[in-house]
This record gives sequence, structure tokens and C-alpha cells, in this order.
Amino acid sequence: MSRKSDFLGTSKVIAATTAQTLTWTGTEIPYRGVIAYHFAMSDVGNIISDIDRIRVRSGGATIIDCARTHLQAWVQNIAKSNNGPQSAGQVLTIPLFDAMKPLREQQDVSQMPPDRQAQVEITTTAGTTAGTALLGWTITDAEPLMFPRFLSTQLNFPASTRNAQYSFAESGDIRGFTISTTGIDRLRFVVSGREATNAPGAQFAAVAFGDMFLEMNSLDSGTVFTSPTFHRVELGIPAAPGSSYVQLDTGAAWAGVANEMALYSMVPLAQGLREL
Repeated sequence: MSRKSDFLGTSKVIAATTAQTLTWTGTEIPYRGVIAYHFAMSDVGNIISDIDRIRVRSGGATIIDCARTHLQAWVQNIAKSNNGPQSAGQVLTIPLFDAMKPLREQQDVSQMPPDRQAQVEITTTAGTTAGTALLGWTITDAEPLMFPRFLSTQLNFPASTRNAQYSFAESGDIRGFTISTTGIDRLRFVVSGREATNAPGAQFAAVAFGDMFLEMNSLDSGTVFTSPTFHRVELGIPAAPGSSYVQLDTGAAWAGVANEMALYSMVPLAQGLREL
């Protein structure tokens, strides 16, 4: 089993002070065997915090769609160095391999779905300066067996509320989730009727505590971004509808209804191709 890396020499133009979507299509970039895409920007004024959202599509179906901060938290947790893309940096990686597995031959069976053209979209804020962007990739020759899904969605939970609940469903095995930790009083995460996490946050019962919810993940994540953070789920099961949900008590510091949660799952290829 081997890996190789390459890039598209033709760059995309970044317009100054413009919210825009930079798009690479399947006629420009490979997809078969791809285990990661890599993104870089020119000009010192273009930094990672100027990115709003990241999307990866396979044959038109979305497999990654997340806010930039959620990608940062995800990558930081799964990286061996626990060092994700820094907000002031100019490069980031979109992982597709199964980084939670210890061996490369286990990691690389997760990749872009084969025989379906990929599309990568980077949406920026209006904080950009005039410059260009490049996209690269890493390819494996391992046989594909699965692909990741990492999708974020708005929770619509207000601040200072009790037992706010968001239900979800996912056919792939749930591996983890990202969520803002600021203003969490208590969080409960349930997959197919099985409780994965029930923990107090830093504002438990309106009293300032050390953040136990964050600490429970510290052995995996090391030094973390302030918020959001990624939390592993190790039940090894999909999320059945009607019995899978996140339940929150929120304090006054919770940012409000715009806060998002992203679910990370691994989808068996044969099953996933029927869904794409």
C-alpha cells in the first residue's frame, strides 16, 4: 500500500473583500483513491479565518459540509500532533481517511467514493484580499471500503434554556461530533437509544466549574481550540431515527440559535453508494 501527493497547478482567483465560493470540479481534480484534499492561499491578507464553509461533494451528493471552525476542531482531534489548521495560517487539509485507526492500511480504506466525480467548494467571508488559491490531494492505492460524512447543522437552541433537544439520524457509524462548548450547562448525546455522553459544562447549574465535558476528551484532543471542539463517540453504531439526539441545558454565555453541531460518521461503501 502506498500514498502519493500532487496538486492542480492552475490556481483560482480570490477577489478582494468579497464573499465568494471557490470551486474545483471533477474535470479538474481526481477523486478515485483520494484520502485528503489540501488547500492553500496566497497573499498574507488571506488567512483561514477568512473561510466560512467547506464542502465536498461526490457525484453531486454532499459528504462534507461544515463551518470552518468545525473543520478545525475535527482535524485537530484526529491529527497525531493534535495540531489543527490555525486561524492565522494559510493552509488546511480536508481529511477523508479514517484517522481514528492506528495503522495506515486501516486508515486508507476510507476515501472518496470511487467512480463518482468530486467537487470541492471553499466559501469565504468578505475579509479576503486579492490573491489566488491552490488545491492539492493525497491518493492511496488501498481498496476503498468506506467514506466519511461530516455535516454540520444549526441547532436553534436559545441561551438560558433547559432540555433543548435536537434529533438526528445517520446510517453510517457515528464516530464523533463537534459543538461549541461556550455556555454549555449540561450535554447529553444519545445514539440509537444508547447514551454516549452525559456531562456538565463550565456553567453547570449556573455556577462556574472547570469544564468536565471538555476534560473528558482531553486525552484524545490535547490543547484544543476555544470553541467548538470535537468529541469522540465510540459506540460503533449508526444513529437510528427517533432514538438519536443531543440534549442541552444552556447558560447565558451560549451564543444562541445560530450555534451548529456537526456529526462525523463512517459509511460502508456498498451501503453509501445506494444513498448518494
